Amino acid sequence: MSDVLCIAGMHRSGTSLVTNWLSRSGLVVHDGQPLPATTGNPAGHFEDAEFALLQHHAILAAYPDSKGWVVTDPNAPKILYLPPAAKLLVQRRIRKYPLWGWKDPRSMHFLHAWKALIPDMKSLIVWRHPQQVIDSLLRRAEQASGGTADFLAISEQQALALWLASNRQALDYAETFKDDTLVVSLDLLLRHSQEFIPHIRDRLGIPLEAVPLDTVYDANLLGKTEPGSCPPEAVATVDALERISVPLA
Repeated sequence: MSDVLCIAGMHRSGTSLVTNWLSRSGLVVHDGQPLPATTGNPAGHFEDAEFALLQHHAILAAYPDSKGWVVTDPNAPKILYLPPAAKLLVQRRIRKYPLWGWKDPRSMHFLHAWKALIPDMKSLIVWRHPQQVIDSLLRRAEQASGGTADFLAISEQQALALWLASNRQALDYAETFKDDTLVVSLDLLLRHSQEFIPHIRDRLGIPLEAVPLDTVYDANLLGKTEPGSCPPEAVATVDALERISVPLA
């Protein structure tokens, strides 16, 4: 049996950076078919195209108006399901790699489903302050052009609803599978990266050898937005995330 790590986090929460870092630390994150760089991710998404597309289509099937990513329904995990192809995909990866994982923000809505399919799966959930995420989503939408403009378009209200749905679902999962899940604040991870890898090794049993984060980190790609005030609707969720996050400070 191989070691499997699902890297999850709301869109624009730094999961591409974290996945790039972990891939250089020994984690296989795709099977030679990564998603290409796009608007807002010039360095690449570091997503396994097969996992991303599978979840994209599963979301579209349940929520036709979601564009395959804007899921604001808090009950999504009870409605969404993984198609039979998911089991075959996992079996191929397990046969091929002793240490592997994947990253896709859509996984936030499928964590329970993946855990049922891969009982030994470990999860790393990365979260970022809601106002930073909302601002980043809106900036990306403004920068988009051509065929991606409609796909990336999102309102401030939708962005907040997406942040809330995603992170509340992550909280539910993390509290259900405490021994198999790490939750980390992106802000703390950026400031204390060397302290973090031992948590992955010791708590999750994922044998990684960390390279310095600054070998992959470009501060300009994350934007300069300060956290600012927290939307009132998100205060309780932020407090809950902070309580269960890895203590790095």
